Amino acid sequence: MRLPALALLWFIAVAGYAEHSPTLRGRLIYSDGNQITGQLIADGVFASDRFGEVRFQSNEARFEADAEYVQTARVPSAASPAETELAASQPPPDAGNPAPHTGKSSPRGWKFKLSGFLDRTFEDGDHKREYFVSLNADRPKQGADEFSARADYEYTRKHGRLDKRKATAAVEWRHDLGRSDFFTFVRPYAEYDGVNLSAAEALLFGRTRLNYFFALQQVGLGYRLYDSPGFTSSLVGSWNWFFVDLFDVLHGHTDAPSLLLENDLQLPWRFEFKQRAEMFHLRASGTIGWENRFDLTRRLTPHLFITLRHEYRRDYPVVSANRIDRLRLLFGAEF
Repeated sequence: MRLPALALLWFIAVAGYAEHSPTLRGRLIYSDGNQITGQLIADGVFASDRFGEVRFQSNEARFEADAEYVQTARVPSAASPAETELAASQPPPDAGNPAPHTGKSSPRGWKFKLSGFLDRTFEDGDHKREYFVSLNADRPKQGADEFSARADYEYTRKHGRLDKRKATAAVEWRHDLGRSDFFTFVRPYAEYDGVNLSAAEALLFGRTRLNYFFALQQVGLGYRLYDSPGFTSSLVGSWNWFFVDLFDVLHGHTDAPSLLLENDLQLPWRFEFKQRAEMFHLRASGTIGWENRFDLTRRLTPHLFITLRHEYRRDYPVVSANRIDRLRLLFGAEF
């Protein structure tokens, strides 16, 4: 019995019965004058006719409802003569001192996404258990700075022994350089994992499993190739420093240059495609290493989503962690 299939049915049921907030049709007007038409489906969430779901902050764009919605808004009850006289005596609003913004119109803080899956399978008389959870945090751009963070944990046990216990964490900071499309890029990353050894390797190392830890520090300069409500693309050239620790066996460090391409595409029907592809040049061996991850996300409700994720890694600068090729279906929530 596979729990992911049951979880998928549960998410579809929730999506079907979820209560949607009322929508307003109108235009989303950006500070640079660009406009897109569609519906406002939630605070800071706009369903564009052309680009699909678009998220925005109050300091980046404003929503303007169509005239028909404004005219059909609730008409206030007639004011008494005293109220009319009092209102007439009030001075007009001062454009230089606007009324304070409410919490809804102020820039929001961090946004979080929690996703994962659980798989418990019984095959050929053996139980297999696999768990995975991912937490992503993003702070919308404020001024020249943009922050994001991610932490993953996975655990797999099969044939009566531990197969995988992996934890990763990363923090990313981007800082715009003036009014140009260039930005600085800083990203520390850490990974802990291990591999089971064969009988011959176990005799050599005196253990059945070899754990490792490595840390990566990236510093680079990026350029925005394209930036629009429906599609963003950036290219980053960076230098990477690696520290590797094979516990009680080997310690070492290395460095390598890399080129990073990131794409974010909003698609119709509440789909979103994100890609992070990176190429490393290993100077010692003269080879090229690759790492690529893409997420295809379908939003079921304003807070629930499913994601198809593919991860690929080959000839990574750290030999103990240099080969990954997997496809996963994740279920998650945003809050």
